Amino acid sequence: MTNTNEAQLSEPGSPARVSRSEAELLTLTRALMAPGPRYLPALRHRPRRTPRLEKIGPTAMGLLQQTLARGVAFELLRRGGWQTRRTLVNGHAKRGTVWQRHRELPPLTFGPASFELLSWLRAEDVSSPKRELPQAARTTLADELLYYLAAEQIVRAGGVLRQPAFLRSPLCQLGYADALAGDEPLPKLDLRELARGEGAIVLEALQPDLCRRWVAMERAKGERAELSVMTQIGQAQDQVLASLFSALDLVDPRRRELASFLAEAARELLARGPERRCPDHRWWIGGLDLRAPLSARQSAFAASAAFLRGVAQLGRWLDEAGVVAHFDEDYEAAQLLLSSWQYLRSAPEPTEEAQIPATILDRAIRLANQLESLHSLGQPSELP
Repeated sequence: MTNTNEAQLSEPGSPARVSRSEAELLTLTRALMAPGPRYLPALRHRPRRTPRLEKIGPTAMGLLQQTLARGVAFELLRRGGWQTRRTLVNGHAKRGTVWQRHRELPPLTFGPASFELLSWLRAEDVSSPKRELPQAARTTLADELLYYLAAEQIVRAGGVLRQPAFLRSPLCQLGYADALAGDEPLPKLDLRELARGEGAIVLEALQPDLCRRWVAMERAKGERAELSVMTQIGQAQDQVLASLFSALDLVDPRRRELASFLAEAARELLARGPERRCPDHRWWIGGLDLRAPLSARQSAFAASAAFLRGVAQLGRWLDEAGVVAHFDEDYEAAQLLLSSWQYLRSAPEPTEEAQIPATILDRAIRLANQLESLHSLGQPSELP
């Protein structure tokens, strides 16, 4: 007979017996890495909170480590590692999937921070947690990946992401600046660990997923009603992009191609928008309640252009890459940018649905200028 406090979990080989609380923890762990909503109810509101799990037995710990290692590695590949891309490897451009470009992938070593996260998720109602998820004294790269995966599921479940652990997570700041924005500015982080070594490999693999997140952030702006919320989101985006751009330039060699997710998001929004029409400035601010002082409106308008300002910075990097001589050390990196981001300067072919005469960069700069000026209060001017 099975004890009422125990549950059976079968693994290849022999069956494993764990307690009910350990089974809940393992089920929730799978929820963080499930591509669909199969396990999402595990994160939704609970009628009552459960006591925090302080420790688990060796059998459950073995299953937990196995679940994390397999699940996080799979998600890293599923979210972009499988794609064929060109990145810098030891200063030279290399093409292939992430495992073709790199002989060894980063080892996934999960520390106490991961267990603390899972225990917190099991014990708290993510929509209104009573206890904060504290910042860990130390996190591994695997811990950071688990934070990133957990952030998506928490947001989907309607949870509160603005917790100390997520606020101090570089990957969460990059992917969820909108959900982390609040009255207080985001903590300023040094992102250089994501621009070199094993961290850079992870950032390479997550480029498509980060593109997806930034496209979603921009599309949601048109539905924002509160000026203060728009201002907070824009300021958070500005800060995160500034930290990223600085980190990519501070490492040797510079890894500017790791900002490709921003270029790809610009292509999705400005060249592949609804009916291939470039949205005018009202696409970002159309939902705002403008019954507020002019200064508050201007702050929100300017903040809404944070993404567009980031795209404009990519254009300046392209200008710099175009003047790098073939005998310079950065020549191969410069050529990689010029070839990878050439679509930012290419005017799309006219279609029967709409004609888009300007390049993506031209439109990004023009739209940012419109949003940052008083002209944003009136009708949009025609794009060139």
